[in-house]
Amino acid sequence: MGPSTKNPIAEFVERQGIMVLDGGLATALEALGCDLDDELWSARILLEAPELIRQVHLDFLIAGADCITTSSYQASLPGFHKRGLSELQGIELLRDSVRLAIEARDLFWSEPANRLGRRRPLIAASVGPYGAFLADGSEYTGRYGIDDADLYSFHRSRWHILADSPADLLACETIPSGREARVLLQLLGETPGRWAWLSFSCHDEAHLCDGSRLADVARICDAEPHVAAVGVNCTSPEFISPLIAEARRATSKPVIVYPNSGELYNVAHRDWAGAPTSLDWGEAAGEWARLGAAGVGGCCRVGPEDIAEMRRRLPISRQFPMQLTRETEYAIRGLTALARRPQGTAVPLSGLAGADDLPESFLAKIFQKLARHGIVQGRRGAGRGYTLAMAPEAVTVLEIIEAVEGSGYLDRCLFWGGRCGGTNPCLLHDRWASIKPQLRALLEGTTLADLAATPVG
Repeated sequence: MGPSTKNPIAEFVERQGIMVLDGGLATALEALGCDLDDELWSARILLEAPELIRQVHLDFLIAGADCITTSSYQASLPGFHKRGLSELQGIELLRDSVRLAIEARDLFWSEPANRLGRRRPLIAASVGPYGAFLADGSEYTGRYGIDDADLYSFHRSRWHILADSPADLLACETIPSGREARVLLQLLGETPGRWAWLSFSCHDEAHLCDGSRLADVARICDAEPHVAAVGVNCTSPEFISPLIAEARRATSKPVIVYPNSGELYNVAHRDWAGAPTSLDWGEAAGEWARLGAAGVGGCCRVGPEDIAEMRRRLPISRQFPMQLTRETEYAIRGLTALARRPQGTAVPLSGLAGADDLPESFLAKIFQKLARHGIVQGRRGAGRGYTLAMAPEAVTVLEIIEAVEGSGYLDRCLFWGGRCGGTNPCLLHDRWASIKPQLRALLEGTTLADLAATPVG
């Protein structure tokens, strides 16, 4: 899209009410078997398997992300130079990070069904902190040992490459210090018409990792006309609610939040330690939205299934609330394909995905959820694959929907979504209540066997 006179996030939120961000790119790549034990981290896959990056972007879009960030977080010309690449090769890889995201977005948007109740997703070109290049965990401290001039020099080349790309905006992420924020704002001023969000890593309810107060840096960002949003990311979920309040007191910009899973990064082993939070991501996203967050998503250790749960539970306006999510559609299509096989036959996911043109990596996560609800069971070994856990005649469409969408699906308002309830009913609340029993009877009376018997095409 390139430079714009309108804040792309504010415009999106104005029309939809809230924006759903994506999750951890590296987390999703590791789930696909990628080895990221490397100073380039996820940027390593730009060199080795770029098609997997495109697939992960697509998985997040299918899950419900309205904005995907590129794989350039840990990509930089100095980093590529250390790998033995030329400056020209490094520039092309940075451009490739944007190209892959755009290809995934365009592929997603080319299917008419994906445009129902959705706005065209945005592409944010990721700008990681200097600490990401060092690969020593200093993005969580801000202690770099260089002066502002060197910090500016490091960021400048990548900034201008990404600012000149077709991305909708830049995403400055995991910024640990007020000092680095000021350097990035200086670069933003060098690219008129370019928008960027600035998102900070915080160590408690009010402070960045270097000890700067979030309200103070948010106030600085508020004065810059082309800061699209102020955010917090790669921070424990337990701090997000007070941090939203802290940011909103200091800025009129949209506030976005995309925390990690609550684990701690182990620098020595380059992995995450401790137990992930037992957070209900959908419930948390709703709470953050009520507190005033304009965008919610996830960072490290937050996958497409968590983003899907967030979108399901958010009061997104201009969306038909009873419309089934893409995850539910794939569950029904995958189960129908399975039910058409001889009973007891274990079918690998590749067979189900190929038979109905479904994304295998996303289908794998859906079938794990269906297994937890006792609808399918997985087999290991020579005959590995999935089988139905019961006869298709015993599986109702409502059971499938509620396994994916959550219980109480039919209790949600058809018209006003999360804004309607017993104490705040919409104008059609009573009429909707009167026809819900008929819809329940239809969904409970239709089984997987009925779907499997329906002629294809």
